[in-house]
Formats: sequence, structure tokens, C-alpha cells
Amino acid sequence: MYGFTHDYGAKYPKAVAKIFDDLDTSLEFYKYPAEHWIHLRTTNPIESTFATVRLRTTVTKGPGSRLGAKTTCAERLRACSAC
Repeated sequence: MYGFTHDYGAKYPKAVAKIFDDLDTSLEFYKYPAEHWIHLRTTNPIESTFATVRLRTTVTKGPGSRLGAKTTCAERLRACSAC
């Protein structure tokens, strides 16, 4: 952690101080075995907000291939023209 303080302490002294004030609380998660991490919940509002986004992004990574993209676009265009 000395390297972090050395690199950012001069430019962001308040931020570095805040990180080190709450360091034990912030690293509490890592005191549990790695097998338990997936089951632990967070109270961090930013992580909680994006948890559902993270779940969706692994399912919808895209068409997978150029042909798949063209097929999907063609099907959507046909569906829209039928409306």
C-alpha cells in the first residue's frame, strides 16, 4: 500500500486518507474463503445498482458471428414491415 500512497498521496491527499481510514472495513470481504465470495451480498449502492446489468451482459454478448447479426437484422426488418 506504500506504493499507492507514494503515487497518489501528493495529488489526492484526502482521497488517500479516506481509503486508509476505511481500509479494514473495505477489505473485510477478503477475510472470507474465496468459495464464499459468490454468496456474499454487498451494501455498496454502486455495485447493487449494476448487479442486474452484470447478470444480463453475460447472457447477451451479441450475435456471435457476422451471419448471426445479419440474420437477426433481417428477421427484425421482416417483423417491422409486417406491422
